[in-house]
Order: sequence, then structure tokens, then C-alpha cells
Amino acid sequence: MLFLLYVLQGAALKYIPTVIPDILNERVLPKNELARLLVDFLSNIPRDRLANQKLICIQDIVNSPLFSHGGSYGLGFGLYQI
Repeated sequence: MLFLLYVLQGAALKYIPTVIPDILNERVLPKNELARLLVDFLSNIPRDRLANQKLICIQDIVNSPLFSHGGSYGLGFGLYQI
């Protein structure tokens, strides 16, 4: 059962960044709300679990359209603390 949890969390970390452009293009959420939800999601995964996948996810989020505009870099400070 615990293995399945790791698999699901790993899949979520892999695919969450791929939906960011769709969320922003369709204006489902404002950037600051989306950033807050992503920080909450990442901070709820313990530091010692899925560290490589988590770092790749953070890298993909930072390289996503969420941070493509100059004024959006302030949203990433929450990611730094994870």
C-alpha cells in the first residue's frame, strides 16, 4: 500500500507541471493562487521522500509559463523553502 502511495505521488510530481500552461491559458486560476497551491502541494510531501522527483518538479515549475513574466519571480519564494 505504501508503495502505491509513492507511485502516485511520483506521478503527480511528474505531470503537475505539464498542466500549468493550460490552467493559465484558460484563466482557471490567477498566477498567485496557482503558485500557492503548488507550494502547498510540494510542502506536503516529506523532505526525505521523492527528493529527486520533487527537485525536477520544482525545476519544471520554475521553467513553466508561471514564471515567464518578469513580475512573477516573487511567486517562487515559497518554492525555495520546500
